[in-house]
Amino acid sequence: MKKQFFLSALLSLCTLACQQASTTLSDAHSEHRIFEITQDNIHQELSSSSIHELQIPFNRIGVMFEASQDNVNVDISVSEDGHHWSSFKPVSVVSVQKEDIVSYVGRYDVQIGTYPRYFKIKAHENSILPEHIMFEFLDMDTQSSAATNEHLQSEMSQDSASLELNPSTNNQTSALWLGKVWIQPRSSWGAKDPSCISYHRPYRMSIHNTESANNSKKTPIQQIKDIQTYHMDVKGWCDIGYHYLVTRDGQIFEGRPVERLGTHVANGNAGNVGIAFVGTYMTLAVNDEQVKNSAQLIRALSDKYKITINRTNIKGHREQNDTDCPGDALYKQIDSILALARSLNPSK
Repeated sequence: MKKQFFLSALLSLCTLACQQASTTLSDAHSEHRIFEITQDNIHQELSSSSIHELQIPFNRIGVMFEASQDNVNVDISVSEDGHHWSSFKPVSVVSVQKEDIVSYVGRYDVQIGTYPRYFKIKAHENSILPEHIMFEFLDMDTQSSAATNEHLQSEMSQDSASLELNPSTNNQTSALWLGKVWIQPRSSWGAKDPSCISYHRPYRMSIHNTESANNSKKTPIQQIKDIQTYHMDVKGWCDIGYHYLVTRDGQIFEGRPVERLGTHVANGNAGNVGIAFVGTYMTLAVNDEQVKNSAQLIRALSDKYKITINRTNIKGHREQNDTDCPGDALYKQIDSILALARSLNPSK
């Protein structure tokens, strides 16, 4: 969903006092700033506490990481000017999932009224090192205002008011068939109850990637649950932002009920069905199973909501916002996915 490129002009990762940064920063626009530490760089980064600067201030840091055991954490310190620093404090963990790998979702809130641009990170005392960490630097004031305005506009729109609603529930007990494609319902992955109140009439679709780690050891269900937790408990959204999510093994998961207004394209969610491929697809292409099943999904949505399958109605995220989502490789595959969808027999 976010823009992926390295050492960008908008949001740079730099190091002060001649320290060397050991990780890569990526960004989308002012609301999406990503700092990722891979397993190869974990020890160096967390032991050196390098000082990093962002060009745009933040007031919350979202954190997702994986580890081989529980009771793992990292500490963060922030500064507005690069000279006066807050005390190191641990990430507030909001969710822990224990499978073969333990996955964590958490956040770090800065002191009210401050907007730092600098940060340092280190390993928490007596904690083993995580295997992978992703930080996102958020401006919650801007993000909350934009989300509120868009939901109000949807509530007042004629299309939303006239929609004959048939919302899916949060308690499905068996898999869902949408046309000829098998959808894992919210109950299959233990979705939290949403608080969304805005409906919309689907008439277009957008293709995304979740920018998750491609080498993650998490199960598909862990991945989906972590994304929902992150969207709700870190970003403050009413539910997971996407309507459908396609995992690397080709499964399709029900996200936010499709007739609920999503949160996946800034100022462009009304009528827009969000389809997200779990992973990062800048260089890695989606596989044949993902292509086949996503084409079936697009065909089924097209038939149900009378959406013509073309590049006017179905776009990559980057065509609507300043972002590299859904990644260079996946973006190049959209035409072939749509061609396959058009070639399929109508959904019954």
